[in-house]
Amino acid sequence: MNKNRLSRGLIVAVIATIGLTFGGHHCFARRIPQKHPQRKPRPVVRVTPQLIIHDIRLGVNFMLSQEKPHRLWERAKSSVPWVNDIGGKTALATEALLDVEQTLHLNRLNIFKPAMHRAIEYLVTHHYPTTYYSSFAANALALLPHRSAYRRALVLDGRFLLESMRP
Repeated sequence: MNKNRLSRGLIVAVIATIGLTFGGHHCFARRIPQKHPQRKPRPVVRVTPQLIIHDIRLGVNFMLSQEKPHRLWERAKSSVPWVNDIGGKTALATEALLDVEQTLHLNRLNIFKPAMHRAIEYLVTHHYPTTYYSSFAANALALLPHRSAYRRALVLDGRFLLESMRP
């Protein structure tokens, strides 16, 4: 199997899981019969491609609802004081949403739509010297069309990642 297809499949699976967690059908969960005879167990939902796509869309809706106009998916401060993860959440979310767009071709995730345009612009204009940010930013930028601004940002992140491997 193509490595690119495998990683895209994993990202789409993560988005589907988010959809399941935040309002999906929970179709992958096994239903355990209730101990109380007066309660009827819920029926098991049959997994179909349509159901999975529906749950992926729920995950996309949730992720887009968490985007803030000026901070995107970043918090004002890191949740863990000694971890520098600034930019990483936005890079990860952008990569995941770009993977879903390339798989399902959802119009609202088009790179020219406001939500995605802001996120891509963030990756092009911000460079944080952490492997967490640079790896997800490089993956997201590699999914974009070949434009000089995207390529420059990708090269910066790639150089940082190569340099960070030196002892």
